[in-house]
Amino acid sequence: MIALITGASTGIGYHLAREFAENGYDLIVVANEERIFSSAEDFRALGVHVDAYHLDLSVDDNLHHLASVVRSLDALVLNAGMAVYGDFVRHNALDEELKLVNTNIVSVVVLSKLLVPKLFSSERPRVLLTSSIASRMPGPLYATYAASKAFVQSFGEALRNELSDTKVKVTCLMPGATDTPIFARSGMQDTVVGHKSKDRASAVAHQGFVALMRGDDHVIASSLLSKIQGMGARFLPERLLAYLHRQQTKPA
Repeated sequence: MIALITGASTGIGYHLAREFAENGYDLIVVANEERIFSSAEDFRALGVHVDAYHLDLSVDDNLHHLASVVRSLDALVLNAGMAVYGDFVRHNALDEELKLVNTNIVSVVVLSKLLVPKLFSSERPRVLLTSSIASRMPGPLYATYAASKAFVQSFGEALRNELSDTKVKVTCLMPGATDTPIFARSGMQDTVVGHKSKDRASAVAHQGFVALMRGDDHVIASSLLSKIQGMGARFLPERLLAYLHRQQTKPA
């Protein structure tokens, strides 16, 4: 069995790759940093074959190159993502926002289009898309991030329905605030949420893996607070959700 995981060098993606390796999957792991090669050594130590690629998935040519090296596949995990923090109109650079759109949205669309067909011959094909509980509410001060996760969530649910006449099961993983490098990389360490305790990436990945193998349509991971926030967002008006979300993303 073979699993492809993007964003596998650190955080949730790293622990998802470990989950697959511990369950006997050979791996194709991808990340936009050299650390993917040392992470790959960790996975090899678990007794599986690992191919590692250092690729920027915001670049279209890299997406097509990645798809071209995949011959067969049993699980596709599209987890790579980034955030851009700040006032969209008055602060953030447009090129960074567009890189986010390409990484968080375009790469998911392109890789799904090119790689899901390679799952059809698998006995137990699975697709995991990393969304977020932020997908259920507007995200002031990281507006494109929250919007990108809303896209991923809707896209995943639609794919699951379209593929319901096949063996492919699509699951959306919806983490709450999780202890990963994304806070440092986006400059969100000194926000309210940046200072709060966060879910463990390993716990989020484990819940995501279990839900994927079970064939669930989504899983809100991992703590009770994250589950309450994710479910409660369904019942509040958008204007209130935006206000409440900003209380978490504003500077501490």
